[in-house]
Amino acid sequence: MVEVPGSKGNGLSMGGPGGRVSGDARGVQGGHGGGGHVAGDGVVVGGGGGHVAGPGVWLPPARSGYEVHQRALGLPVDPYLAQFGRGGATPGYNEKLAVVDRVRETYLRSHSKFSPESMYNVHSVSLDYINGALEAMNEDWRARIFEDQFEFFLP
Repeated sequence: MVEVPGSKGNGLSMGGPGGRVSGDARGVQGGHGGGGHVAGDGVVVGGGGGHVAGPGVWLPPARSGYEVHQRALGLPVDPYLAQFGRGGATPGYNEKLAVVDRVRETYLRSHSKFSPESMYNVHSVSLDYINGALEAMNEDWRARIFEDQFEFFLP
């Protein structure tokens, strides 16, 4: 628990969302989100809880407290700041994300749309294109998007 010191004030404390469970992970729960306590003016935001995935599903890292806060307020999320305080991804996720990022980068460069913003936006390249490229590469897994993050699964 984190405390923001201060005398009297109107602080905001936001607990992070619990982690998701996906695939065949019976009897398992995702991790609890973070929390905090505000004594005075300030903001404390907990990060998301860790995800749990069954076989054939690879989930992204839990979101940082900063990203949870920005999204809750409907504010933009800075990709650089969002990376700090994230949880770990399920094993194998980062390797699959690297493949998808190469597919997306190739597509965006060939269409003169490559930029850091387009790479951060998971919707900048259609899932049909990404999954078609994965199939052409003889990969047995596919991509989907949940709450603006890539997830990977065996169809």
